[in-house]
Amino acid sequence: MDIADIIVIMLCTYYTNYILKMIFNKKQRVGTQQANIKLDDLRTKPKKTLAEQKEFLNIKYPKRIGKFKWSWKIIPKTILTIVIYILIFRFYFFVFAYFGLKFQLWQAILIVMTLPMLLNLVLEKFKIQKGDLSVFFRGGRKK
Repeated sequence: MDIADIIVIMLCTYYTNYILKMIFNKKQRVGTQQANIKLDDLRTKPKKTLAEQKEFLNIKYPKRIGKFKWSWKIIPKTILTIVIYILIFRFYFFVFAYFGLKFQLWQAILIVMTLPMLLNLVLEKFKIQKGDLSVFFRGGRKK
């Protein structure tokens, strides 16, 4: 395995984990859908007041309420997250080796650029994702 294969495997690992979280965590999925509906309404307005601009930024980039408090619950959650990423990475590593998939660096760069856009198109059908550049190509109008 060379660097291009590792880049593609890391990208696939990240998006697999993201999609699994969206599929199995209904609370997060519904929250994301509701936030995207509010953001869509604000995007359709060509001229926004200052309050609407602040609301848009608060929805898109929410601030954490309160300060960070240390808890021993953080350690098992972090270890679980690391183990999940390692398992998914090893799975893709095995699949790529089994099928003999080898990528050159230019192919890896092309995949890194196009895969997020394709996944956003699929996730947009389920009203889950709208955080990419494609929302700016609509010109502030609904489809």
